[in-house]
Amino acid sequence: MGRDYVFDEDILPHLVSSFFDHQIDETDPQWVELQTRLRNDKEARRYYAECAVMQAQVAWVFSNELETGAPVVLPSRNPRGFTWLLTGSTVLLLSACVLFYFISSPDSRPIVARVMDLVKVTWREEAISWSRNQGVSAGDQIRLQHGLLELELNSGVRVIIEGPASLELVSSDEIWLEQGRVFAKVPEKARGFSIRTPTSRAVDLGTEFGVFVDEQQATDVHVVKGMVDAELLDREGRKLDSRRLSQNKAAQFTSAIKEIPCRTTDFVKHLQYEKVVKEAEPFIRLTFDLIQNGVVPNQVDDRYHAKISFAEPQSGQGENKFLTFSSSDPEGHEGTGQYLQIDSLGDLFSGDFTFELWVRPHQVHRATLFRVFPLDPGLNSSNGSVIELMDYSAVNPRGLRFLLRNSRFNPQDKETNLHTRQPYEPGRWHHIVGVRTNDRLKLYQDGKLLVQDECLQRIDQETGLIIGRHLPPDNMLSVHRDYLGDLDEMLIYRRALSDSEIRTHSLLYQTAQ
Repeated sequence: MGRDYVFDEDILPHLVSSFFDHQIDETDPQWVELQTRLRNDKEARRYYAECAVMQAQVAWVFSNELETGAPVVLPSRNPRGFTWLLTGSTVLLLSACVLFYFISSPDSRPIVARVMDLVKVTWREEAISWSRNQGVSAGDQIRLQHGLLELELNSGVRVIIEGPASLELVSSDEIWLEQGRVFAKVPEKARGFSIRTPTSRAVDLGTEFGVFVDEQQATDVHVVKGMVDAELLDREGRKLDSRRLSQNKAAQFTSAIKEIPCRTTDFVKHLQYEKVVKEAEPFIRLTFDLIQNGVVPNQVDDRYHAKISFAEPQSGQGENKFLTFSSSDPEGHEGTGQYLQIDSLGDLFSGDFTFELWVRPHQVHRATLFRVFPLDPGLNSSNGSVIELMDYSAVNPRGLRFLLRNSRFNPQDKETNLHTRQPYEPGRWHHIVGVRTNDRLKLYQDGKLLVQDECLQRIDQETGLIIGRHLPPDNMLSVHRDYLGDLDEMLIYRRALSDSEIRTHSLLYQTAQ
């Protein structure tokens, strides 16, 4: 053959030889193994194609009737595969075409999509590194380790891929998704677009939908808009069952079809930070781009504005400003009086909630990023629920803390106190998220869940909020824990953000700067 192949202790040559010698057919497990190998291994397809050409050439020389009698299996770009029974000169001609199709350079294959955008992308080892505006050809594989990638197919379909993911572009109307998470927005003209997985095929009927394939190859299909015809497939791509899923419906495809809750927030639908944040519907958003008469306005409501205790704190340029907390004491002592406060939030934290903020500490120190405190004058206002930077832990001197106490803020009652083992880094922006959901308390840093624990208590008292300090200066106690550093945004939600939403916000934040 024209190329040297190295298949050390590999069964592929045996499978190909057995196939052409009529020793295996569609009823044999080795036939299935060969089909799977050709579908997933580019070098195996090259080897097979050259064997097919050689087979046809031998048949031409030794048979005047030009009959080989051997079926030739063409590994389709559709991973389902198909079988043609061919003879004579047709085999020779078609085998040459197969060889050209599979071995020709990528430039000779039709471009079916283009890379529109990438966000903090890393590629799997030995995978192609794609770049913005680069064309993607039919048969090209995308192996994304981390980050977000947006493609526009020639059909007009837009897909957003979240790593880790492995997929192949079959055509401008079909994607083979081996593993990972993909969201597709399909215009009417591209009706019929499909995403095929090891266990299913989702065919668009004018939709926005998401598909997720886990490591065990179970497939979840979630419909955001419109309808999808979803099929359960066996290993050979034969349909076993089907469901038509309408808006806000979802199903899981394994050995059977099972209805599941539709979780549209698990998929990235935009690569623009502002759109993503707006879609998440925060209850309070403080951006610090505008400060009026000592007040930082809430960007999503005409209530719950924050009063600021110090003048000219803004840093940054243009419309992307952030708040800087600094100490007038060159040694960084506490008690300088820099903080923000929202006097009353009512019972905002009586149910599930999420705190989200971007901080850049100037140094390693113990500091309160925010504290929720009771408004009832009969309660001890020094107690409360906090997210803090830490500087004294023997396990990790630079971790985070998320403490949630019950509604009465009594230190003797049950509380949930989380500490992370991953350090924060002074001088670097960190995305910090605290979530209370169902019976769990969770703490995230830079898009990753670091620690969680059971949390049965709820904050059902009316509360206020202080940012950048544990207590205001007029409090008689000396526990202040001033934050020294920068704060870009703070958001509060009346629900628990999903893991996917938190990862997305963390990835997209820097694109907005």
